[in-house]
Amino acid sequence: AAVCAGLAVLGVVLVRDAQGDHREALHQTRNFYGTVRVFEYDTANPLNAQRVMVHGRILHGFQYLALEKRAARTGYYGSESGVGLALTNHPARDRGPLHVGVLGLGAGMIVSYAERGDTYTLYEINDTVIDFAEDQFTFLKDARERGATVKTHLGDGRLVLDRQLAAGAPQQFDVLVLDAFSSDSVPMHLLTREAFSLYVKHLKPDGILAINISNRHVDLSPVVRGIAAEMGQEVGLISGQAGDTTGILYSVWMLMTPTRAFFQAPPVASGLTPFPESARPPMIWTDDYSTIYDLLHLY
Repeated sequence: AAVCAGLAVLGVVLVRDAQGDHREALHQTRNFYGTVRVFEYDTANPLNAQRVMVHGRILHGFQYLALEKRAARTGYYGSESGVGLALTNHPARDRGPLHVGVLGLGAGMIVSYAERGDTYTLYEINDTVIDFAEDQFTFLKDARERGATVKTHLGDGRLVLDRQLAAGAPQQFDVLVLDAFSSDSVPMHLLTREAFSLYVKHLKPDGILAINISNRHVDLSPVVRGIAAEMGQEVGLISGQAGDTTGILYSVWMLMTPTRAFFQAPPVASGLTPFPESARPPMIWTDDYSTIYDLLHLY
């Protein structure tokens, strides 16, 4: 997952390092999708030292190196973030294990929520990202050791989901996380009417779509609101939460579900952010037409 400008933690220093000398990288691989690097940050401070994954100039995730902090739910995935609330307050959580799908792997930070018996199915288009998540970070390994099943699929998430559905294998996710929109290059085909129709077919009847729209360049909330209204889904915005010492980054998440009761649960209701009166009107993207111009943040 990518970093927005102005984040309270890591922020300018980490972005500066991400854009710095490639020779400082512990590991570096270039392929069709660009250069992915892994380096360590703040190693002089053992409790704050982090291992970081960067794709070009975009932060793809980090992990504290200290054993007591490496499973911390940080970055865009704090316990009060939109996805944190979805994963911990889904009605199925009280009934047993969750099946969670994730489009966009990064370093695997979101798998810190995986509990014994859970299944996390992760879709990632860049094989280098999968390799680094498996070999240079421990989120996936630690989740498996806790008793969760963690699977990765290489390929464009929408295309893989489409093939799974065509093969008669709807995934029946409790939560499907879309975490591919924080860079300066938005994969618009993942936010169309046709894409959301596919996602819903892979969800259980009370399933939740969690969309990370944290982005310094583009306001994607009108697209999600438009799709939700057309599909008759409830939608909520959850933004904020950053900490200078906790590793929590400012995030903006939107949650979609047909179940209004989910948003009435006290932890979720208290975390909702009202849509501003000045919000752009909802819109619908399709596979035939989409435009990003009207959604640009103009400073």
